[in-house]
Amino acid sequence: MSKSKQQLTEAAMTRHHIVKEMRGYLDELKLDLSGVPVIHVAGTKGKGSTCAFVESILRHHGYHTGLFTSPHLIHINERVRIDGRPCEGKRFCSAFWSVWDCLKNSKNFNGKMPRYFQFLTLVAFSVFFDPKRPVDVIILETGVGGRLDATN
Repeated sequence: MSKSKQQLTEAAMTRHHIVKEMRGYLDELKLDLSGVPVIHVAGTKGKGSTCAFVESILRHHGYHTGLFTSPHLIHINERVRIDGRPCEGKRFCSAFWSVWDCLKNSKNFNGKMPRYFQFLTLVAFSVFFDPKRPVDVIILETGVGGRLDATN
């Protein structure tokens, strides 16, 4: 097998593994994404701006929005926005530790925790699916690589 075909095969296996892993984490956290529309923005340039425009348009039309972008500039909770505002620190910390505790104590993962970006994506979903008021729509910016991204 040529080097490029081998790399493509490895990338496909990695993508499959990451998506399977994320589905397992979502199942463990009892987060079902199937009931909420997701706008997933990928590409080389302009993802953050596009996400911000889409979120603003939807919010101004009355939707309760959740936006997940990266990287953050100052505070990590800037990545997770509800209705155009960064997730409050207490709410972010609560979601962070809820996800951490659930996965750390899970027998399904034997203490294996998600990678940094995967974990933050799970925290964002946890915030978006707040039982008191879940969002109407989620806008996601891909992280480090469309096909291999945890947001897939």
